[in-house]
Amino acid sequence: MSTTNARSSAERALTRCDHNLMNDATFLQSTPAARLGDINVSLHSLLRREHTKGELVPWLRRAATEALLLEHARSLGLRVEDSALQKAADHFRRRNRLLSAADTQAWLAERRISAEDFESTLENDLLFAKLRQHVAGPDRVAERFGARPAEYDRLQLRRIVVAREDLAREIVTQVFEEGADFAAQAAEHSQHPSRKDGGAVGVILRCQVEPPLREALNDAKAGDIVGPVAAGEGFHLVLVEELTPARLDAPTAELIGQQLFQAWLADKLAAAPFSAPLLDFLG
Repeated sequence: MSTTNARSSAERALTRCDHNLMNDATFLQSTPAARLGDINVSLHSLLRREHTKGELVPWLRRAATEALLLEHARSLGLRVEDSALQKAADHFRRRNRLLSAADTQAWLAERRISAEDFESTLENDLLFAKLRQHVAGPDRVAERFGARPAEYDRLQLRRIVVAREDLAREIVTQVFEEGADFAAQAAEHSQHPSRKDGGAVGVILRCQVEPPLREALNDAKAGDIVGPVAAGEGFHLVLVEELTPARLDAPTAELIGQQLFQAWLADKLAAAPFSAPLLDFLG
């Protein structure tokens, strides 16, 4: 093919693309998304408004992520049994006080949701749960806990955050050498929201502590004050009031399952770059 012919073909393709974009943009502009009295809100203006507010792309990203999860679930051969789907539907109806088939049909009709779409949504939710169980089931949770038990120690902490390192060191001196009360010092000096509670931040798992402090707390024992540690915009002092060795109870297992699944999902998303072609039509 000659250079001239190739250029002409490319120009025709671009013209068709521009024409299609124009048609799609016209469709968005002419399609009402909502109506209030005589006022129409076009699909185009609605999407642009949500995009300007920073809410459209996150919504599109969530939709794409759900599609990716469903694709992986089906590729693994996961499926939802009819009995599980029926149980989920019954639970939904009870939760929403839909006591009869007529109640359910009226509820769906009011929201303009088809029975097929309703069942599909329930099925997808169940598939998501099955996928998470496949990725982060009890065996994998127990394996993670066994490999890193100290990460799940329970720490009862108080915290002081101040702007200057010298002030943080002065507070440590007052507590250890002058017998000052850590909670009182937190109430007087701390810039952390916990100051009103004397610096108390409650019980937290070691893995939930932000990284700079987590490393500093590695060898801490009950009664220790750790710091000053530079983190964020201040210097942190942390009093370890209690330290309870980790145990694989239900809340810890749930947290580990979430960690495993989120790590798996992050790997999948990294291998599947996200784009939002819809934005091309918004102009």
